[in-house]
Parts: sequence; C-alpha cells; structure tokens
Amino acid sequence: MSDLPSPTIYTIESLSVELLETSPTKYIDILDTLISYKENSDISCNLLKDKLNEKPYRSWSSNHAFCVAHLVGRMNKGAIDHFGEYNDNYYGGNLPNGLDEDLAISLLDKIIECGGNILDKNYYQENIIELYNKGMFYRTNNERFIEYVKRLYENEMHRHYYM
Repeated sequence: MSDLPSPTIYTIESLSVELLETSPTKYIDILDTLISYKENSDISCNLLKDKLNEKPYRSWSSNHAFCVAHLVGRMNKGAIDHFGEYNDNYYGGNLPNGLDEDLAISLLDKIIECGGNILDKNYYQENIIELYNKGMFYRTNNERFIEYVKRLYENEMHRHYYM
C-alpha cells in the first residue's frame, strides 16, 4: 500500500461563490486546476464559463467576478459594529478582513480569462463599478483594486461597443 495521498479530482461544481468567501486559496487551486482541464476540452471551457457567470442568491445575484469585488479589502467599521466581525447573514460576512488586493487582481484576471463577465449586473442592477462605497456592506483598503477594476471595466465596455 502506498503512503502517497490519493489525487484530488475537481469538477466545475467544486467551484462556488461560497468557497470563494470561506476558502479563497482553495477556490484559486480549484480554478487553476479547471483552467488546466479547459485547455483540453471545448465542453469544459463552456461549462466553466457558465459556472463563473452563475448568479446565486446568497451573493446578491452576483457572478464570480462581481463576488471577488464584494470581498476585497476590510469590511467597514459600521457593518462590523452592527453585525459582528464574522457573520453568515450576508455575502462577505465570513471574510471580514477581505481578500488581499494582489490576490484579488490575479483571481479576477483568471475569472475573466475563463469567460467571467465583468459587465454583468447584480440583483440591484448595479454594475461592478457602482458597487463601491454604497450601502452598508462596502469595504475599505481596496483602492488599488477599485482602480484596476475601473480600467478593466472601461476596456471591456470599449471592446464590447466596437465589436
């Protein structure tokens, strides 16, 4: 009998916005694995694109790219004071200190590369740019990420308009 661990096989269903919130590093590992699978199959590529653009209710009907934006930076003091530092009642409540900006930029690039739609809107019909500093659940210490998202969004709008 071998002492080697059995290989882990990830499926597209393994990737979820809940996993992104609760275990971002595992989410990235799964996404990287699925990216390597997609290079060998058109079917996997389309299924991965569909998965990244799903809009679960728990995430305010936001796709995976939008969910990254929900999680970057530290949750604002008002929300933490009101709901507590960790709270399962809203998306992002399990990650009060948020995603690191560099990690989030890398993750967002991978999601978009795989077909994630940065131009999509959430439940409130907000685009990814309109999300910031609105309502109770905004985050701080994410300025560089916000500027990066604005550039990506504008480039994609320009590309989409002239296609």
